[in-house]
Amino acid sequence: MTDFLAYSSPSGKKVLAKGIWKETTFSLLKENHFFVTDFLKEKTFYFEKEDKLNDISEIDNFEIPSTKESLFTISMEEYLQQLNNFIEGFSKNEIKKAVFSRISEIENDIALSTLFSRLEEKYGNKALIYIVSSDNFGTWIGATPEILLEGNTTEIRSMSLAGTKAKEGIQWTSKEEEEQQIVTDFIADKITKYEPTHFSQSEPYTFYSGAVYHLRSDFSFQLPKQNWLPLIKELHPTPAVCGIPTKKAVKHILSFEKHERKFYTGLIGFITANELQVYVNLRCMEKTANGFALYLGGGITDASDPQDEWNETENKAKTLLSIFD
Repeated sequence: MTDFLAYSSPSGKKVLAKGIWKETTFSLLKENHFFVTDFLKEKTFYFEKEDKLNDISEIDNFEIPSTKESLFTISMEEYLQQLNNFIEGFSKNEIKKAVFSRISEIENDIALSTLFSRLEEKYGNKALIYIVSSDNFGTWIGATPEILLEGNTTEIRSMSLAGTKAKEGIQWTSKEEEEQQIVTDFIADKITKYEPTHFSQSEPYTFYSGAVYHLRSDFSFQLPKQNWLPLIKELHPTPAVCGIPTKKAVKHILSFEKHERKFYTGLIGFITANELQVYVNLRCMEKTANGFALYLGGGITDASDPQDEWNETENKAKTLLSIFD
């Protein structure tokens, strides 16, 4: 079994390597190592590079580990019923928003190198594209557009991303605008708590990512390096992948979702002595014995319509499914 890492970042940095994935705690994460965490940062893995790969096609010669467990998938009817029950618990638990997710499986034997190359072609500089593989956790591939924090000691950038539509001409609904504002307010509050300098925040705008459009606001600020990790820990999980208030949303999610999110909605990226690129792991899938498991979710509020939310997860699936064609 060969552990390996392949990634291409919007900044143009690209790494193809084999080595060893090691487990640690997020608080003890080493600098200068690519890392990935699960949803609640209870598991963190970092990569120790051993040898460089000359080309992405080399990974097709490796034995590729896949998930060893049965995955919990649900039909549309089951999803609609579960989501209705999920929403009914909001008022009792004083939840403004929570993210509900599901798994969709596809049978396909496409080479991982082909998937990686197609994601690079499709996303260009708009997402972190990656494959992480180890017998410790299986094999994951994705293209996540959601920056948690990126930059250096001169400038750090973040974003709030929420709402999904398939076509640019469709108007944003008040529910989607409210959802995006919740995420924006949360991130702004956490950042300003650390008294950054040169803080700025953009108005929401429509952002195209792969096959779908999102509502996005951008943040820019300056922050001493000693505050980077504490801010990451406070920001994640954001309302975009969890909910508001955070602790109540986490409890609600764990009581209703029948599957483990694993790396979906966790963190992925790297931190060096003077730079960081940390993303929230969205638009991702896990290798299975016969294909891939796509992890799909959406932000839910009292105003959510279950059928619309199902359609949103289907639209998000298109982002990844399009690279199989």
